[in-house]
Amino acid sequence: MGSDNHLSTSEDSKITTQASHHVRVVDNEEREEEASPLEVSIPIQSAAETTSIGRRKIHKVPSLLRVNKEHLYTPVAVSLGPYQCGRSQFPQVEDYKVEILDSFIAANAPKDKGFFCSKIFERVDEIRGHYDQEGSTDELNDEAFAEMILLDTCFIIYFMKCRAEKMIERLYVFRQRIGWLAYRFVIMDLFKLENQIPLWVINLLYALIFDDQDNGEALVCNYLSKILNVEYNYHVVQQIIRAGGNEPPLHLLEATQRVLLGQPSNIESDPAGCLAEILKLIKGRWRRKRAETESVFKQLSHPFVLLQISKQKAFVL
Repeated sequence: MGSDNHLSTSEDSKITTQASHHVRVVDNEEREEEASPLEVSIPIQSAAETTSIGRRKIHKVPSLLRVNKEHLYTPVAVSLGPYQCGRSQFPQVEDYKVEILDSFIAANAPKDKGFFCSKIFERVDEIRGHYDQEGSTDELNDEAFAEMILLDTCFIIYFMKCRAEKMIERLYVFRQRIGWLAYRFVIMDLFKLENQIPLWVINLLYALIFDDQDNGEALVCNYLSKILNVEYNYHVVQQIIRAGGNEPPLHLLEATQRVLLGQPSNIESDPAGCLAEILKLIKGRWRRKRAETESVFKQLSHPFVLLQISKQKAFVL
């Protein structure tokens, strides 16, 4: 009995200790939730970690998926963002990035490079939070990271603007400066997953460069409507992107996915009903093609056809 009492007393004390420890943990969590992120009492490292929780990321492609498909994920002509920084196979493209940045700065005098870098630097932790930090963003300090984002984003804005607004003379100079082969690769490189810049960063710099708070999103939509050769204008593309989810797309590849797989929820921008007819024709063509494909597969799967094919292969061998 004495030993039983001793065991029960120790177990009670253990439970009490665990319960008090649990209460203290919950209390700390509640205080952390109630605390403002601007409070001085929060450590810098913890604040940086809490800001990245729940944020969508531009992940690196797993090595298993890259087997025999490296060309699908690695940019060739232009490297954008921290994952592929400095890995372009065309040095003239990297040199042209600097020229484009210098032209933007010259057109925005008295704003200089330091002004634009400071605007990126103010939100550098937020931008870093969109990337896998280990082995990528941690290789650059904040100043170098902000300068890289500025350089790459200005290149994207310039290229999109030339293509979307059909600036023929500037596109001709663009091709002559980097070469026609590199130009074709640039178009593809902008859609590679590890080569993405957050769209809100593009909108931010667009507003600073052109003093326009609204047309950064329109530039992206206009570019996609031209480059994807879809059957509707950028207003409808914008509608599709906005209707694709509760949150705006994080990067250009996600916006492209929404445009290719989505469809407009209404046709207010198409009062004549032309868009609805086009979509109906496209869907009808897809159904016919699918039916024809299924019919071919059924014919090929017939035992007599398989026997004839095997005989032909044996004859050829």
